[in-house]
Amino acid sequence: MIKVTTDEMRQHVEDKTLCLMKLNEVDFEASLAKTASDQGLTRKQAADFLGVSVRTLEHWHANGSGPPSDHTGKSLRYRLGSLNTFKVGYRKWAKQGSR
Repeated sequence: MIKVTTDEMRQHVEDKTLCLMKLNEVDFEASLAKTASDQGLTRKQAADFLGVSVRTLEHWHANGSGPPSDHTGKSLRYRLGSLNTFKVGYRKWAKQGSR
């Protein structure tokens, strides 16, 4: 029988959890890229990508301060490239504001 300490077991679980999170992130990014290239991202997908709530994204859209969007019929869509650009700029702005 192999004896494992609580700390060793905890570290093993944390390592496995981190690995699964990275795999899920890759799957999410690949799924977003496919969807975005087809018809653009929905508000929900865009909010998930940016790490904000749909409500925050709607607020930004209403104020004209959020990422650029396109109207396709009645739906609002976001391009992945625009979201990436916005995300980088938003991070820099947030970092400066926290000083």
